[in-house]
Amino acid sequence: MQSFISSEQYSNDFIHINSCGCQHFCGISAGSTRPYGRIDYHILYISKGVCHITVHGEDKVVSEGSLIFFLPHEPQIYYFNKDTESISYYVHFSGTFCDSILSSLGLRDCKILNMPKDSHIESIFAQLVGEFNVKKPFYEQSCQGIFISMLSAIARKNSYSISGNVQRNKLMFDICNIMHEHYAENISIDRYAKMASLSSSRFIHAFTETIGISPKQYLLQIKFERAIELLSNTDLSVAQISELVGISDGNYFSRIFKKHTGHPPGFYR
Repeated sequence: MQSFISSEQYSNDFIHINSCGCQHFCGISAGSTRPYGRIDYHILYISKGVCHITVHGEDKVVSEGSLIFFLPHEPQIYYFNKDTESISYYVHFSGTFCDSILSSLGLRDCKILNMPKDSHIESIFAQLVGEFNVKKPFYEQSCQGIFISMLSAIARKNSYSISGNVQRNKLMFDICNIMHEHYAENISIDRYAKMASLSSSRFIHAFTETIGISPKQYLLQIKFERAIELLSNTDLSVAQISELVGISDGNYFSRIFKKHTGHPPGFYR
């Protein structure tokens, strides 16, 4: 008779995926009742349907798109009703870095994250499950990378939700990506505002509120970071570097460079 090997374990790796998978419930009731939880961490993602969970004696209904976090030794009492078709992804994990990364991402003290369904997060779960099941060479390291990417995506989505304006925040970060790609082309703030379908004044306000600095300052920051990289790693002249980052006047470049970095360009040579 084949013996059963439990996935419940503690690892001394920095992060170790003990088990993960996708479960489809239709016409049957299924769940878990563990008054003392597991010794590892557990994340449950509701892809479709609803999950019924008991937290501190209170019954809650968790809808699709949401996540449930269980810490080690934390009670796990939840079920999926047979009358509702439900799909869930789960991952059990352990390691020396788990508590630290969950804390740094603001997920350590979360029990339930009520979020709209997100195809990107769901695709990362599916990728993790596929990598874990196939077990190609170095799959453990690949699973670690995918898992950290998944946690980061969850934390980012959660931060958008907390700020109260998910669509606007995503739009501002999309604009940031465009700025990084086209920093040397000197696209005007008015044109960026049109990309966001906002007036210039509303765009500047929204960008500053989301990113923490104005779009003009952000563009200069990108230019100067690139200039410092070129000054440190190439023999290009200051005038050539000025042109490459989209500032045609070398003297003006040197003046504002020192104003914003605290040092003249030659300091990084």
